[in-house]
Amino acid sequence: MWKFVQIKCLLYLMVEQGSFCYPTELKDIILIVLFPPLWVFLKEIHSKNPITNIMRIVFNFLFTSCFYFPGLIHAMMIFRTEGGI
Repeated sequence: MWKFVQIKCLLYLMVEQGSFCYPTELKDIILIVLFPPLWVFLKEIHSKNPITNIMRIVFNFLFTSCFYFPGLIHAMMIFRTEGGI
């Protein structure tokens, strides 16, 4: 019972302040973890020269088809070098 009261008070204090701090790249990270090729596709669509590097999308889809983790690593590498969407 005491643990529930502590959690409720903590949540009340977080909501009461009126703001919640989270990283601006959180949406990118969530999308990369859920489906890396979609993030790479959206990254290419929203770039300055859309769809100039179509092979990046194809490679990421192939990497993701090989047990998911290679595609995740490839998408994280793109995210680290070029930033978010």
